[in-house]
Amino acid sequence: MVTWPINAPHRVENTSEISISLVMEYFEPVAWYRYAVYYTNGIMRRRFSLALKSIRTSGPVLWMKAISSVSFKLSKIQKKHQHRRYLTFRIDPQSEFGYSDIPKTVKDY
Repeated sequence: MVTWPINAPHRVENTSEISISLVMEYFEPVAWYRYAVYYTNGIMRRRFSLALKSIRTSGPVLWMKAISSVSFKLSKIQKKHQHRRYLTFRIDPQSEFGYSDIPKTVKDY
């Protein structure tokens, strides 16, 4: 298992062999507070052109931003971003490396 602090830079280099990753998310309270603050700051900046700069994770401003982030999520004011995935192989236990190349396929999520 590998873990690192929130927002810490990281780099992954895949070798020529197949790589399989399993990603799990766990939010400690402080991480959730930071997420709520960043989410609200982002909504306010993109949707309302307000540059909120405080990233404090304590005090009344935190709770106002936390309530705002939950309200924004429930109201669906922020549209989800479209994610595009490119499939270029399929798992093939019979092949030498355990996968086979396929024509590039685009999947939108």
